[in-house]
Amino acid sequence: MIIVLLAQFAAVVILFMFETSLSYYLQDGMEHSLLFYGKGGDNIEFTESWDFVQEFQECCGEYGWADYASPNASNWYSTMAGSLPDSCCKVITEGCGRDIVDMDNLDTPPDGIFTEGCYVKTRDYLEWWMTVAGSGALAFMFVQVVAIFLNISLQRGTRNTRITSYSRVR
Repeated sequence: MIIVLLAQFAAVVILFMFETSLSYYLQDGMEHSLLFYGKGGDNIEFTESWDFVQEFQECCGEYGWADYASPNASNWYSTMAGSLPDSCCKVITEGCGRDIVDMDNLDTPPDGIFTEGCYVKTRDYLEWWMTVAGSGALAFMFVQVVAIFLNISLQRGTRNTRITSYSRVR
C-alpha cells in the first residue's frame, strides 16, 4: 500500500512539473497544426480538430481571428483570403465566415465572430483540469494515508488484545 502511495505521489509531482511545459508544447502544436488547416486530404484531421476547438472554446485562430488573414497562417490564406472558417462564427451556418474580412483594415474584427485566440483559452482549460486532477489525487492520497494509520492502529490494538486474552486462558 505504501509503494502505491509513493507511486501516486511521484505521479502528482510529475503532473505539476510538466504543467509548466504544457504551454510550450501546446503553442508549438497549435502553430504547426494551423499550417495544415483547410488543406484536406490526409490533413483533414487538423481542420476537424481546429474546428472542434474553435467551436468548443468559442475562439478563432491561435492568437485571434487575424491569424487566418496572415499570409503565413496556412493554406487558408492562399485559397480563402478575406474569409474565416465557419467555426469562428458565433452563430454557425454554412458559409458564415465567407468574405467577411476587410483585408485593407485588419485592425477591426468582423462582426459575428469570436475574436479571442484559442491558445490562451485552451491553455487555461488544460491547466485547470490538470489542477483538478492533481488536487483530486492529493486528496485521495490523504485518505490513503489516514487508512494506513488506522490499519496500523487497529493491528496494534488487535495484537495487544490477542496477547492479553491468550495469557488469561492459560
